[in-house]
Amino acid sequence: MERDWERYLKEGKKVDVKIKFAYDGVSEVPKQIFGEYSVNGTKNPFNFRN
Repeated sequence: MERDWERYLKEGKKVDVKIKFAYDGVSEVPKQIFGEYSVNGTKNPFNFRN
């Protein structure tokens, strides 16, 4: 995904990324990483379970 963002930036496109983390109780390790990125205004959600 990060390589795609790099490619879009090199192509002169605008890339915005929002990343959020979900934790279980008092754990310091996120149980889930989610968010969205947009390329020239087109939003793309993502979700990773840890």
